[in-house]
Amino acid sequence: MWATCCFDIKPVMRQVTEGLLMKYIVVGALLASVAACSHEQVYSAVQQNRQFECSKLPQPEYEECMRETGMSYDEYERRRQELLKEE
Repeated sequence: MWATCCFDIKPVMRQVTEGLLMKYIVVGALLASVAACSHEQVYSAVQQNRQFECSKLPQPEYEECMRETGMSYDEYERRRQELLKEE
């Protein structure tokens, strides 16, 4: 019964495969763009966590710890790029 069917599945499977491939490409591009935008957000979250940890320290240590966490993302990125160039 199935052998007598005149429906060719190959073009349909090709369309499904191409559709899935396009979806994977779009999702991959979106993830890459989100990752690029979130570097600063990750840096900020890490700095906030470090500052929270600083708040648990006695006053002299707290002040030094807070100075160490005071670097802006732009400054951090500039220094990081300099180090990468040195390698």
